Amino acid sequence: MSMHTAPSANPDNRWTRIINVLKAIPVHSGKVIFYGSALLAIAAIPGADLTGPLAVLAGGLGVEALGSILDRLIRGEEVSQVEIQQTIENAMAESGIEQLLTQQEFQAALGRLLRQQHLLRAAVEQGEYALADQLARQYAEHEALLYELQEDLHVVQRQLPTLATREQGEAILQAIKELELQLGKLLPAPSQTPVATTAAANSSTDIRMLRVFLASPGDVAEERRRVRRIVDEFNQPGALADQYNVTLRLLAWEEATAGMGRPEDVILDALPVATWDVFIGSLWTRFGSPTGGHDPETSLPYDGGTEEEFKLAYRAWEQTGRPHILFYRRTAPPASLDDIHPEQLGKVRAFFEQFKTGGKHQGLFTSYQTPEEFERRVRQDLTRLLPRITPPRPTSAQTTIPPPAPAHDDLERPYLEWLARIHSRLELRGIRVRGQLPVVPLDRVYVALKGGQSSPDERGDSRALLDTELQEFEDELDWGAQEWQDKRFRRWKVLAYSPIMPSLLERDRPSLFGDKQIEILNLGDAFRRFRWLVILGDPGSGKTTLARWLTLHQALASLQNKTQVLVAATQVDPSVADNAPSVDLGPARIPILLRVSDYAEARQKHKLKDHDNGGLALIDYLGRHPWLGEYPTFGHNHPRRGERMPWDGLNRLIRTRLRQGRAVVILDGLDEITRGTERDGIVAAVEAFVRDWITAPDGSNPFVRNIRPWRSDLAQQFPVNAGGNQLIVTSRIAGYYAAPVSGHMAHFTIEPMTNSAIDRFCDVWTGAVQELLAHPDESQVEVAVRAGRAATSLKEAVHDPNRPGVTEMASNPLLLTILALVHHNTEARLPEERVRLYQIAVENMIEAWRETDLNADAIINILG
Repeated sequence: MSMHTAPSANPDNRWTRIINVLKAIPVHSGKVIFYGSALLAIAAIPGADLTGPLAVLAGGLGVEALGSILDRLIRGEEVSQVEIQQTIENAMAESGIEQLLTQQEFQAALGRLLRQQHLLRAAVEQGEYALADQLARQYAEHEALLYELQEDLHVVQRQLPTLATREQGEAILQAIKELELQLGKLLPAPSQTPVATTAAANSSTDIRMLRVFLASPGDVAEERRRVRRIVDEFNQPGALADQYNVTLRLLAWEEATAGMGRPEDVILDALPVATWDVFIGSLWTRFGSPTGGHDPETSLPYDGGTEEEFKLAYRAWEQTGRPHILFYRRTAPPASLDDIHPEQLGKVRAFFEQFKTGGKHQGLFTSYQTPEEFERRVRQDLTRLLPRITPPRPTSAQTTIPPPAPAHDDLERPYLEWLARIHSRLELRGIRVRGQLPVVPLDRVYVALKGGQSSPDERGDSRALLDTELQEFEDELDWGAQEWQDKRFRRWKVLAYSPIMPSLLERDRPSLFGDKQIEILNLGDAFRRFRWLVILGDPGSGKTTLARWLTLHQALASLQNKTQVLVAATQVDPSVADNAPSVDLGPARIPILLRVSDYAEARQKHKLKDHDNGGLALIDYLGRHPWLGEYPTFGHNHPRRGERMPWDGLNRLIRTRLRQGRAVVILDGLDEITRGTERDGIVAAVEAFVRDWITAPDGSNPFVRNIRPWRSDLAQQFPVNAGGNQLIVTSRIAGYYAAPVSGHMAHFTIEPMTNSAIDRFCDVWTGAVQELLAHPDESQVEVAVRAGRAATSLKEAVHDPNRPGVTEMASNPLLLTILALVHHNTEARLPEERVRLYQIAVENMIEAWRETDLNADAIINILG
């Protein structure tokens, strides 16, 4: 077979299909990519005669070994990446081709070549010949040019085997440049076609086909034509789909093969709803004709094909989160009144009524006036949707082959050791121990907390009550004349800088729900049960301490090579006996704890530096995150002790563990962002991170409509049993309701400490303090006796029935700690007023700092 043989008019002619696929490849102008992609295109056609094209194209490379490898690939043999790379390097060295093409360019070419292999084989295996023909139409005018180029290929082929000097190489290079000029008439400019990395090309999942189903009746035919045009444009080389490693395939009733049976069944059999990734629907004045099918939920007949297709898509979205639904309504009147059918128009209006809140299909649709506006809006929506469906692939501006990542254990163990170091200790500020600031083990003084679970309806009503109270506050301050943006900013500042806030249980629940019972769980049990968990509480209620405690135990379990995280039962339920069996918190996973305020600051710096209004993605920030200004460093036993760990290596480690479902991510202090607009961006970034990375083993996420984590009653789905990634978000109550995280996450509000929890705190706190104060000559029995007396004294003080103010303050962990501190240092009568308690606590802390030889400037710096 000769490359100069003109294709037959017969549409089944195999050579016509070869040429069509050749023309459909979005190739870079590099010769290696063009030849290699052409070979793979031919290889994708079952039963093609490869003798002539293979000899010409492989010979044109001047690398016979590469042609041999491609021939093996065509025959379906397994060829390793290492063998391909070694063959290329040897052939380049032997032929001198490296003078014509740099190693980096060749590696980039290889990446592109393998990418084409995955795409073409996937297309052929799935029978996507329509897609190849669709792309081929874009290059139809260049068909003659393709044949003319073959003579130039033969010239280069004849010259390369005799290459002996640099001068000859330069001559051949000039010939290739002339060839590339002609190719440039056919192919896109290099700047328009990002080059895939070799690493990315090796993955068969790097190339995806996204199927876009189009549903609409006959009166919006122009809109259907414009959707086709958008898909064609997005599939252009270097266009949006190419940048995100996807090829868009439009599914419409025209694609279905003729067959017998109910027409809608024929269409849906050919284009099953399970294959839809995106659903685009549009209605104007017509609703369509009855399809003969019935809605399984209502048993009512479908009034139109668009209705049936939409309801199928909606049910699939409820169950799996796919397809992504984009629906549009044309609201302009038709040119002629004759085109209006009242019955049809009434069905259209009734259909869109169901999109309203409380409707069967509540959600958003987009209104438009003209087909031009429709095209603009669809183009805009798809542009926004593609990054959510799949991340962009690296561009040519990025390194072609990333540096080798260190073995996971090279960074994982040092990182876990760093977490254990910084989260295993708790400073007892205000205690004077021989002029030093004492430190006690966090695990020793941690006391379990309980939380009350709230439903979405309860949180919504609570938010409404908060808005009412803030509106009354605004009315008192006469904010009515201000712009809504200014009012929102002031409202946020009020929430952000408020002192101790009353809890949801104390303030909202009695007024909203009366005596309605709520589920109270130990927060350790909540962690065992819920994959997506939001923990709300007053300042000082123990949110951060809980986050540190979970981080510590996850890190320790991994360091000790344990498969499960086991903790003392008293640290989950303070009311149980000390000898109760340990509690299993689930599989050991890598913990990632960060303060949201640090992430917000990094996002702001990223915007200013790179002029990127999109901000820094949370997944890209992980590995750079500090804890209270301290970054991960290697420990004393490491050869690089004291050095900061490379953030990019940590990021790779975290990504790997997230992909494996072996990570616990804790975001502490979502409310600590005082600027409302900035916090909206943070919340959006958190939600995007959850969609991409914190999914259940079955792939579901909290934004899928049928997920109800607060009603979970199947033990096998609990993270403690099913494993997988988990997310915990902590926040103050009022600050959170100003801009909450959407989705069906389980929400718990920290309850006031129970008497048993207060008593346990008194025991462990006084025990730790007395051990720190013990003289070296004292026995353990003497220390224990003194600690017992101190604990009894403290319990009597905080439980004094004649001093209810003290008892109320003792229900908050921070205030209880201050009460214990004041009682220890003064042994005086505890104040009932918070202001007086704070005053005494500050005086004690300043006195303790003086005894540590801190000067006035240092004390002011600490207080500032």
